[in-house]
This record gives sequence, C-alpha cells and structure tokens, in this order.
Amino acid sequence: MKISGIVNKDKLDWSEEGGQLSMRVAGKTDFFLDPAEQYTADSAPILFQEIPNVDFSCEVTIRSELASTFDAAGFFLRCGTDWYLKFEAERAPTGELLIVSVLTTGFSDDCNGPEVSGPVTLRANRIGNTVSMHLKLEDSSWRLIRYCRLPSPGALELGFTVQSPLGGGVYATFSDGHISENVPQDIRSGT
Repeated sequence: MKISGIVNKDKLDWSEEGGQLSMRVAGKTDFFLDPAEQYTADSAPILFQEIPNVDFSCEVTIRSELASTFDAAGFFLRCGTDWYLKFEAERAPTGELLIVSVLTTGFSDDCNGPEVSGPVTLRANRIGNTVSMHLKLEDSSWRLIRYCRLPSPGALELGFTVQSPLGGGVYATFSDGHISENVPQDIRSGT
C-alpha cells in the first residue's frame, strides 16, 4: 500500500520495510463517537491511501500484542468527513480477542464478531457504493463480518490503524498486504 496521508501523526511511530508495515501507538488513542454521548475520541493514528472511485479488494495479515481492553489493530476506511468504518482485531472487556467492526455516521455503533487467536487476516472490499469486510478462517475460506453502503460515490481513504484507549500503547505489524481490482463475486461467501 502506498501511504499518501497520516492522521494523528504525533501519536504514531511507524516504519515500512520489506513489505511489512509496523505501527506503534501511545495510550489514550481511539476513534469512537459513543451513541450515548458519554465518550468521544478521534485520537488514534491512521496511515492511509486515497483510492479513487473503483472497485477493489485489500487483504492484510495483522500481528499484535493486544494486552489491554479495547486495544485494537486493523483497517480504517473513511468517506468524507462524517463516515468511517473500523474493522479490527480488538481485546474485549472479558479478555477474548474479537473481530470488531465500528461504523460511524454521526455516532458510532459497535459490533462484536467472532473470537480469534494469533495473527488474523482481514479483507476490505469496495464494490460500487458498498463496502464489505471479511475474516479469513483457518480453512482459508472467508466469513462476511460486515456489509454496508458508502454515503456517496467518490474517493475513499483506505488505511490501517492501531488504538489503545485504556492501555499504555500497542505495537502491530501489517504484512502480506495487497490491493487488487479482483473483488469477490459473491459478497456473502467472499468468493
């Protein structure tokens, strides 16, 4: 991925070498607009590439030590100023590592997906005015986690983020990443 912009650069230490992106973030970092209006944060760093209005699929493998509650690493997609989608591996308050998606359109929702372990491979797809998010399973098949509509046609910022709202920071690597114009024909099965 060709990095064309950085959000919250002052909270991020990052490098790219041999096709692997490394990101280290400080604590007290998050992107979330609580629906109950009790918590608002827009401090998590994002490395992004602007993608024109074309269909694409982006796959990446994420490795991270997510020790504290809500520590997370994954995709961040943004369309305009009021729409963004996080798709991450995140440490749950109960201790499990979950796949989580958060869609923000004025306020954030918070949708917990399946429990995972070890490195995770995630995929983000854009097809027309829709976005879908998939998790690669152990048998190499894909599970649909989220399917939603973009607010408008046009360019989309596709990026990677790490966050540590309650902890002291997170280190994550993003590897085997690639962007392709070959998108799944069946959005539900991911094939």
